[in-house]
Amino acid sequence: ACYSDFLHTTLTFCRQRASHTAQQLRATPGITPADMAATLRDHVFQDATRPVERGVYGASVCMHAGLTILRGYQSTASLVAILPPDSPPLVLATGTSAPCTSVYKPFWPDLPLPDMGPAPTATYDPQTLFWRHEHLHRLTLRNHAASLALFAEERDALEAELLQGALALAHADAETRQAYSRQSLARANAAEEVWLQRLQSANLPDIRPWHYRLAWQRFNRQARFPSLA
Repeated sequence: ACYSDFLHTTLTFCRQRASHTAQQLRATPGITPADMAATLRDHVFQDATRPVERGVYGASVCMHAGLTILRGYQSTASLVAILPPDSPPLVLATGTSAPCTSVYKPFWPDLPLPDMGPAPTATYDPQTLFWRHEHLHRLTLRNHAASLALFAEERDALEAELLQGALALAHADAETRQAYSRQSLARANAAEEVWLQRLQSANLPDIRPWHYRLAWQRFNRQARFPSLA
């Protein structure tokens, strides 16, 4: 309750989103990390008749910002924690915005993170993991469902493979686990570059309504983000 206030709780549909995720988890016996990732990617209240681009509010677990005060919120990173009783904790983290466009990569909290470039700021910097990913994220937003269809299956398969490898190293030494995190990050980065090129080649129509397009034009100007054209 100390982190809640009437305005933000109401405008971001917190209670509805919390209820939705709780219902999803209760309906899923034997919850797996993949189930948790899918829940964090959920777009509540949005479907074929009300796609992500169309609404004036962005009330979903995977939040996408827009122009109005009802869409002034964005998922900037996501993680899933695995807490085994007999081995070091394992964290699957995106390190990037919008889990629906991101890859959950394995890291161990007892080890230093692999190099992800400088810490991101509010200004675009292609040397940072966060801002490099924004090319894929922001291009996907132009036609969300059609764009995701071009890489979501590969995203899920890569995540499953990275997780399986990480779980197999639960009792491995620090050097081995750290090397695996570096390799996983490199593979995810390479995959995202392939997906970005695929979206660019597909040249899908921009179906965003004027208010959603205007919002992201403003966000791009504020961050000095390069043109996606």
